[in-house]
Amino acid sequence: MARYFAFLYVDDVVVSKLLTSAIVILNPRTKWPAHVTVAGPFDSLRNVPRKREYYRHALITGVGRFRSDTQNTVYLRVGTHDLRKISSKPDYDYNPHITLYDGKNDDIGDELYFKLYPRFPFMKFHVSKLEIVKSGSTQSNMDTLLNYIDDSFFKRAGVNPVDTDQLDVTDRVDLAIRAVDEAILESRKTA
Repeated sequence: MARYFAFLYVDDVVVSKLLTSAIVILNPRTKWPAHVTVAGPFDSLRNVPRKREYYRHALITGVGRFRSDTQNTVYLRVGTHDLRKISSKPDYDYNPHITLYDGKNDDIGDELYFKLYPRFPFMKFHVSKLEIVKSGSTQSNMDTLLNYIDDSFFKRAGVNPVDTDQLDVTDRVDLAIRAVDEAILESRKTA
């Protein structure tokens, strides 16, 4: 069955590409570029928010995770003004976030969470356009996501983005955190 989610994308292209780079490093089979999940899942389009423009300042307020026997998700908590009214995640409390890792590899999820949590990444950015996406069982392919990553980051790191899944867990996590750190620095220039 199709499920729908409401996403807000980061307006700053460089910050967005660096965050997407971190996501792709951790899980090359991810479905979407970096985004703030604000609502869903919805079983039908009848229930999704109608308003599509939400120009807002947003900021990262910490690191969180969802962990179970079947899921290991590490995310950046996002604070925004006045988005609670469009949030609808029946199984969870109001929790807008940017997912950095969502997968079954507990080593990646655990190491990412325990390295990133004490750092308290703080970042300001703008979001504006709400997009409704349909979740399915298929994952995006790397060719599509290559359009949303920061090529210069990978060149500076000396790593080919299509080969990141060949890195060991610690190297992948450290490289992803480096991309998040660069996104934080970039956000300070533009926010």
